[in-house]
Amino acid sequence: MPSTDFRTDLRAFRLRRRATIARLQRVNAAVSAWDEYDCAQAMPADLRPRVRHPTLSRPALKELQGMLCDVIR
Repeated sequence: MPSTDFRTDLRAFRLRRRATIARLQRVNAAVSAWDEYDCAQAMPADLRPRVRHPTLSRPALKELQGMLCDVIR
């Protein structure tokens, strides 16, 4: 039978991991928004959809993405 401390540690680990994965999903969505923005800018003006300019820079998002991936590993 596992000790209570082990169960508590495991629960805390899973909670942190779940929160980190949720953050990574939001960062991935923001990177995808950059891709959508770049594609829209490459279209001719008369065909271009209205796409908001992403708030954070792509390099900052990529750095954050890498940091979150390191935490998950």
